[in-house]
Amino acid sequence: METGVVTSRIGLGTWAIGGWMWGGTDDAESGESLSPNEAGDPPIASALVLGASYFAGALVPVLPVPARARTALPSLAAAGSLIVVVSVILAFLSGMEMKRRVVTNLVIIAAAVGITFAIGLVTKLLWGVSV
Repeated sequence: METGVVTSRIGLGTWAIGGWMWGGTDDAESGESLSPNEAGDPPIASALVLGASYFAGALVPVLPVPARARTALPSLAAAGSLIVVVSVILAFLSGMEMKRRVVTNLVIIAAAVGITFAIGLVTKLLWGVSV
């Protein structure tokens, strides 16, 4: 199906061709994957699936709140479990070692949480805004 829509290589989902962090690549296979998608999936379909996935991921840690959780522990357990499940799925799909993918994702998430917390502290100290 020819649509005439021009999209970037990242729009085609070929970011993983970038190298070793995504499990390594074969240059010949990478070149083949740059050919047009035979299924004709429009980029908007990928965007909708990605958006729904982000929404679901953001919703999981909040689920214990309506269940009357009294501490942050159930939310942390739910979020941590989701991180591990997603990491295992990604490792399986990419052919990467599962333990390495899980640890990498947990480190990235911990760093993001720490940076976000630090931004909140600085905001409170500088402007008196409590977030």
